[in-house]
Amino acid sequence: MKLDYDLVREIMLTIEESKNSSGPSEPELVAAGERINMSRNEVGYTLNKLYEDGLITAKPLIADNSFYFLISGNLTISGHQYLDNVRDSKVWKQTKSALSGLKSISLDVVSQTAAAIISKSIGLN
Repeated sequence: MKLDYDLVREIMLTIEESKNSSGPSEPELVAAGERINMSRNEVGYTLNKLYEDGLITAKPLIADNSFYFLISGNLTISGHQYLDNVRDSKVWKQTKSALSGLKSISLDVVSQTAAAIISKSIGLN
């Protein structure tokens, strides 16, 4: 399965906006995916990858080869740092445009590209 960076951003925004001290509910996470036409399975896969990368505190539960229960916990400090770079929709559009010709990019490259765009916009380059 392919990691979708729009879904990464949407999920992380949903986690940050949650008023629940243990993170958003499963229906809130599924709704985050649905807002950008992504399936429950794609949300589960993305949550799993965000957990593996240390951006969220909880791992979705897998049973019988499928995502049984979608949980995210909260953002880690690294998760907050990533989201701070990609939160602004203008910066996000510019980041996606800058990376559009590449076949393979990592979350770190996405974050660094967004940070460079932010730095340039405030005259730090």
